[in-house]
Amino acid sequence: MTVRQGVVFAASFVAVIILAKCGVGGLSLNLEIRVVELATLLVTVFIALFVTSRLSDRRAEKDLLISNLRDVFESLKVCRDKYAAWAEMDKGTGKGGLDVGRAVRELSNAIDTSRSAVEMSMCSELTSEYVEIRTHYRNYKAAVTGGPFPSKGDKAGSFADEDRCYRAPNLALQSLLFKINRRR
Repeated sequence: MTVRQGVVFAASFVAVIILAKCGVGGLSLNLEIRVVELATLLVTVFIALFVTSRLSDRRAEKDLLISNLRDVFESLKVCRDKYAAWAEMDKGTGKGGLDVGRAVRELSNAIDTSRSAVEMSMCSELTSEYVEIRTHYRNYKAAVTGGPFPSKGDKAGSFADEDRCYRAPNLALQSLLFKINRRR
């Protein structure tokens, strides 16, 4: 609850009390305090404030994890774009291969950053999902650079290989994103 919402709630509460005290609109005010009702009110308010703050913390954590996954998606798309540009320039030669290699390293870093955040979060049991994502990453790297680490992008595979290998990490990342978002 924000300060503004608290002020509006308090003002509304005071207005209803004053109207009840004056008997406006058929309202009446019983000044007798019942311990059970007071305890119920206090427990209700405590639960409302506790749950609201807890949900807000969880949402902020999920938003951070989802933001990290968006960075991985973006890095994967950059790899695909660099690969396509390299293929148009005469695949296997020149600066394009270095650009692809750099983009692949950035993708690896984005995956590691996302994995670290998930490890530290309330979704830490989803860390095992990164084994599959890392496997798909290695296959994708081999397709776009021509081999496993430490290949530098000197002989890339075909567009069909790249496309097939692009879909696998993309789908695994989407699945992880949905699992994080559904997490309670």
